[in-house]
Amino acid sequence: MGRRHAIDRAFELARTGAYAIASNIRSALSGEGYSAAQLELLRAPSLRRDLIRACREAGRDERRPAS
Repeated sequence: MGRRHAIDRAFELARTGAYAIASNIRSALSGEGYSAAQLELLRAPSLRRDLIRACREAGRDERRPAS
């Protein structure tokens, strides 16, 4: 199986809670070898909003106390 699509990988990274903004995710993907054309897809306003939302939700999950 090939490498994950850049958008799928971006959301995977967002859900880790390690990123606060979409530009940090783009930088991480660039470091993983994704092309500039693939990263350009992540600049779409609706996609950026969704990535930021995923980052925030992951951050909230990380701060929840363990039961």
